[in-house]
Amino acid sequence: MPSSPATSSPAYHPLARWPEAELADANKPQFAIIRTEYHAGMGSQWGVAFAGERRLTGDEASINEALAALGVQASASADEFDTIGLGGFRSNPEYLDRYADLCDELGV
Repeated sequence: MPSSPATSSPAYHPLARWPEAELADANKPQFAIIRTEYHAGMGSQWGVAFAGERRLTGDEASINEALAALGVQASASADEFDTIGLGGFRSNPEYLDRYADLCDELGV
């Protein structure tokens, strides 16, 4: 009988040995900061992934590279961007405008 994922996963196995680097990031938030700007098929994109304060990607990473660093897996029919549904967003919601204004005020 196959064991359940919860009991067969190293995260739940009491005798599992985790590399020190993985344990150091275990309780740190993982996130990506992404930027994309396209119009009529022309434009640019950029992404960077973090585990806490530690960067997971280099300076010139694509959005897909940043998402892959977080564990998003592309499929045969969709890249990482579309796998998590980002292709459905064509603009930011209006409520994000206040954060953009605040960033401009703070110079970030």
